[in-house]
Amino acid sequence: MRGSGVRTAAYRGKKSLPLPLSEGGRGRGLHTYERRGFMATPHHPPPLTPARNGRGKALIPTLAGIMALLAATLPVLAVPVNWDLQINPPPIIADSTRPRACTIAWLVDDIATNDVFAVRMQITPAEDATPVGDRIPCPANVPPRLAARALDVCTARAGDPRRCVFADMGRGFEREPDVRNSAENAARCASDKFTHIGLACWKAGALEVCDVGCGRSAADAQAEARSRCAEKQQKICNIAGSLPILAP
Repeated sequence: MRGSGVRTAAYRGKKSLPLPLSEGGRGRGLHTYERRGFMATPHHPPPLTPARNGRGKALIPTLAGIMALLAATLPVLAVPVNWDLQINPPPIIADSTRPRACTIAWLVDDIATNDVFAVRMQITPAEDATPVGDRIPCPANVPPRLAARALDVCTARAGDPRRCVFADMGRGFEREPDVRNSAENAARCASDKFTHIGLACWKAGALEVCDVGCGRSAADAQAEARSRCAEKQQKICNIAGSLPILAP
């Protein structure tokens, strides 16, 4: 399947809990400038020439004189201006009839802290992709580089990147806690076949050993994860959680 890009999102959570996965400005103030008078220059002739009596005295004061008098007698006020007009962009309305693009969700685990990271990757469909129902099919083969990017979400956040593994762990993982003893292809679920990804674990001392399941509901995903964990680990896996594959 040809795709033009991949979008990645991550959520961090604890295995012991269900896995969930106007801007305005304020002005600095209105600056008021005070004008004390108007001086006549060759480039700025007097704006008004008042009428004069026989003795050469002005009959009325000039406009410049009135403005200077007002400027000298009235206080100058700097009034703060609130530029927050509460103008918010309209909400984006998604086309509910448009098929959802393929999303693959991985669960990766920092076994030093027992933190689980849910990583979603949305694959851009090819132009000739035909939807099945309301969803675009996912590729049959997931490129290894996508799995490596999913694990990178954990290694970028972990105190010790070597303690990051895929959350579907092999039998005896408590004795060999290593990424090579975890299964990448079993730690992911695709949105064209399932709606939820689940996790179930048992506690080996301070370490939680887990396996992953996919389902068409939250309950189904958890039940599948519990069943897989019990079969592989031969333990009762009573630490469980799930989350949707598609982003909300």
